[in-house]
Amino acid sequence: MMSDRPNILFILTDQHRLSGLGCYEPNTPCQTPHLDRLAREGILFQNAYTPCPVCTPTRASILTGEFPHTHGMRGNVSCHNIDSQIMRCRDDTLAYRLGRLGYSCGYNGKWHMGVETRQATTDIIYPGFLPSSTGFEGYDYPGHGGGGHGYPDYKRFLQENGWSHEVIKDRPIAEELSDRGYGRITGPLESTIPYYLGTHTIQLMEDFRSRRKPWFIWHSFWGPHEPYYATGEFLDIYRNVSIPPWDTFSSEFAQMDMPHAAKRVQHYERIAWYHWEELLRHYYAFVTLIDHQIGRLIEYLEESGQKENTVLVFAADHGETLGSHAGLSDKGWHHFEEIQRVPLILWLPETLRFENMKNGQRVDSLVSLCDLFPTFLDLAGEEKDRIGSQGSSLLPLVEDPECAWRDAVACEFWALAGVYTNMVSIRKGQFKYGWNGDASDELYDLQEDPNERSNLIQSRSHRDVLQRLRQRMLQWMDETDMPSPIRKHFLQTSRD
Repeated sequence: MMSDRPNILFILTDQHRLSGLGCYEPNTPCQTPHLDRLAREGILFQNAYTPCPVCTPTRASILTGEFPHTHGMRGNVSCHNIDSQIMRCRDDTLAYRLGRLGYSCGYNGKWHMGVETRQATTDIIYPGFLPSSTGFEGYDYPGHGGGGHGYPDYKRFLQENGWSHEVIKDRPIAEELSDRGYGRITGPLESTIPYYLGTHTIQLMEDFRSRRKPWFIWHSFWGPHEPYYATGEFLDIYRNVSIPPWDTFSSEFAQMDMPHAAKRVQHYERIAWYHWEELLRHYYAFVTLIDHQIGRLIEYLEESGQKENTVLVFAADHGETLGSHAGLSDKGWHHFEEIQRVPLILWLPETLRFENMKNGQRVDSLVSLCDLFPTFLDLAGEEKDRIGSQGSSLLPLVEDPECAWRDAVACEFWALAGVYTNMVSIRKGQFKYGWNGDASDELYDLQEDPNERSNLIQSRSHRDVLQRLRQRMLQWMDETDMPSPIRKHFLQTSRD
């Protein structure tokens, strides 16, 4: 296996919940035929977790192979977080490492790890920490991007092709969801942001192909993060589809004890299900539009003859609530699976497969998006003892799903929208423990209670489980060099 170093196409979506993938939830109305095909022909990781359910920290973890408390980007750069300066002088991030192995490295799409302009609310100037300053060729889109519609390059793309692009809001939505804009695009499919990104990534692949050396391209969609915009052909798929409420959309969950900040984004009493249902129709339409463009990238690889030597990796940076657990919106602030557990699919061409690999293989082991950095370097031929990462290459699991592997996986959360906290989750076996630095802790049995209905933190029969998980969390903190003040805070505040 791996006689020649393969090309690697890494596709990342933003805020993509598992109900937005047929290969993860067969009963979902969401249609994702191209991603489902990758899963049927490749390897699907059933229990993959984000290192942090927020954009910037997770993207930086993929870039470095480190957890957010190590690389320093613990909140979104657009939320007045200056910790990103820790990253500026590093030459060991992903593209630099791959470049030294002889790879051409390209980037396209949402970055959200750096900005170029003065932040008016703080008067802080951020130097340009962008793809082009971290070893990538391709396209720089600083900041969050708001869906990508405001960048000059995109506007120029529309102008050069004579395409108009307007969004018509379908109808007013609940005031509490006013930031979740959704609507219908009146222009052609070719005028959409996903199509625009697909066009530029195809150009990158074609350019790199002519160099006769391996390439790595990180293609990052802005969606299905809001705003949820799609053309009529995709909205029509869901126009009359009835979407039943989540199992957790009930008053029972509105009474759950959870961090106070989570209550700020819980809207059960104020927003009826039909608002969420309409939002989900647009969300799923946006997902299907994105899936269509993923199919376009795959088609290019097939037609250009490159697919037979290209590894495809698909993941999302974190999940999304969209009304689950009594009307929660957005992400962060809680330990629930909807935001922490993410899709992760690895596709290898026949010429690069391990002997015992099977199509449609599903791996149950606990993996993290921190594992992508060492996996990419492993695929590129880096010596294993030189990779250096807080994650582990996934290739041993691909070769043998029963191989020795970690017994736990962690997820941390520190800040969102300028509000800070201390939260860490750890999953071990069927149990997940959540430490809340400013509220009572949480314990869930994901086998008996997959919807996380019952917090077992006060259960006398689970005292031993709780103590083992707290000890395992402390071990993980030591293994990953958690800053001592946070470690001390955990020891002082972890409580029933």
